[in-house]
Amino acid sequence: EVALENIDVNVDKVPMALCLVSMMQKQKSAKPLVVLFDSGSSHTWLNQKALPKGCVPMKVDAVSSRTLAGTLNSNLSVEMERLVFPEFFKIRFIDSVEARVFQTLC
Repeated sequence: EVALENIDVNVDKVPMALCLVSMMQKQKSAKPLVVLFDSGSSHTWLNQKALPKGCVPMKVDAVSSRTLAGTLNSNLSVEMERLVFPEFFKIRFIDSVEARVFQTLC
């Protein structure tokens, strides 16, 4: 999830899009996500509040990354499967993406 309260997306030209994810950690995911594209990022980050019910992240080696929202740290990861960006392609999808789970307010 992205906090949009302080961003005027019509003026600031924020590189973001809608993303539909079929499964997270083998749990059905029905909530559409707003994603922020960051070409300088080393990881894909996902707010814990966006996890579907029953989704249990895997414990992995800890990583940290500096973002516009501050420094994010995580030792949790989820596998997202069948990602679709309908604003670009309605029938093409990405097989899977690993996302680090963070719990910080953004």
